[in-house]
Amino acid sequence: MKRPLGLVYNPAAGDGRWRPSLDSVRRALETDGGDVEMFATRAAGDGVEQARLAALRHDLVAVYGGDGSINEAFNGIVVSGRSPRVLLLPGGTMNVLCRDLGIPLDSVEAAELLQHGVPRRICLGLCSRNGSTASKRYFSLMAGAGLDAAIVHGMTQFAAAKRVLGPFAFFLSGVWRGLPYRFPEIEIVVEEGEAPGTYRGREVVVGKSKGYGGWFSVTDRADNGQPVFEVAIAKKRGMLRHLAAMPLAFVGQLKLSRNYIFTMSTRLRITSAGEVPVQMDGDPVGTLPIELSVDGASVEVLVPSGAGILAGGPVVGGSESG
Repeated sequence: MKRPLGLVYNPAAGDGRWRPSLDSVRRALETDGGDVEMFATRAAGDGVEQARLAALRHDLVAVYGGDGSINEAFNGIVVSGRSPRVLLLPGGTMNVLCRDLGIPLDSVEAAELLQHGVPRRICLGLCSRNGSTASKRYFSLMAGAGLDAAIVHGMTQFAAAKRVLGPFAFFLSGVWRGLPYRFPEIEIVVEEGEAPGTYRGREVVVGKSKGYGGWFSVTDRADNGQPVFEVAIAKKRGMLRHLAAMPLAFVGQLKLSRNYIFTMSTRLRITSAGEVPVQMDGDPVGTLPIELSVDGASVEVLVPSGAGILAGGPVVGGSESG
């Protein structure tokens, strides 16, 4: 018997060369027992609405795209008030969350999790501005302010290069936005956590998951199955200091850098006197200030059986899907 599911997809995901085409992904889902209803995104931000509609109609929602598409889909599922299980089909540049969860990076292979995957709870982080409910946005990987966010914002100028060069296009944005970056001071107020207090630095990454850029880790104590952040703060300005820390990040040893402070938190505020860009799950999302917290929101993702199941917060919404 076919299993109904909604497929939320980014039409830019997969070109048949570096990533399987949409037709290949759909055929794989049908081969593995899926009765597929398509939900196409048309522009940035549309993934929230398409995922909301898919979640209202189905107890299983598949998402084909990169980390930004997944972020939008998770937000749409939360907004729906239901709790469908989610099948992630990597079709982006870095696919950080899929790497963290052990999901095959070939989306056709990942489609087999429709039959063989086991559920794993992902606890989401919440970002808001000035307590406004209208500005609420959930994330599963990280929120960053400073140089990393400036580079992400710069990627809007390298969309064509990204399609050709993939992750190496970030180096172009790093040169264009990174070299002239002034590193304004950032204030981080940890309101709840292992070491509450006020910290100051020049860059901050608030990790909800271990992964960061696909090949390296900044917040290796972060656990996407637990409702807590790891906060990494670069104390001093300077591109050379940032570059010097990169080899440590590539081998998972950024904590050896004297330029970084690390702490665990469940609620914090980040502000700045100057204009500082913000990124969330690898997408540009404006500038500081922001407030970050965990409110119990979570989604249930299908992962390979060897990846295990971690306990998390309560299921979002009230669906009886299973």
